[in-house]
Amino acid sequence: MIDTFPHGILVVHPSLLPKYRGASPIQGAIANGDKQVGVTIIKMDEKIDHGPIVSQFKEETKPDDTTETLRARLFERSKDVIAEMIEPYLQGKIKPKEQNHDEATYTKIITKQDGFIEAERFTSEAAKAERFIRAMQPWPQAWTLIGKKRLKIL
Repeated sequence: MIDTFPHGILVVHPSLLPKYRGASPIQGAIANGDKQVGVTIIKMDEKIDHGPIVSQFKEETKPDDTTETLRARLFERSKDVIAEMIEPYLQGKIKPKEQNHDEATYTKIITKQDGFIEAERFTSEAAKAERFIRAMQPWPQAWTLIGKKRLKIL
């Protein structure tokens, strides 16, 4: 099916591929404390987030970024990048470059259960816990258990 499109199918992925392939790249970048993220536009192939890179840009993270705020900023900037690159791409002036597949990292589909954080981490790993909480906003939202009571963390 991909071959039926003369110029292929372009995919906009919110990470600096080949890093963070998969469903939750923004959450992964925030949780890991990445200072720089970005968006990669690839030409789709038969594997997920695997195709050659057509365009890529970098963006600095902010200390208070959540998944929601960072996603909005990345996709807002993506509109301008796509507008600038699409015509040169269709004219053959941009040649897609293979990703370095040896450097690939992967993310998973996040479930509601993935928002769980042990209460002990608030003191033992405060910086990691804070990043995790921001990464889980707005969904699935971070939560913990105090005794048997489930508490949402905002």
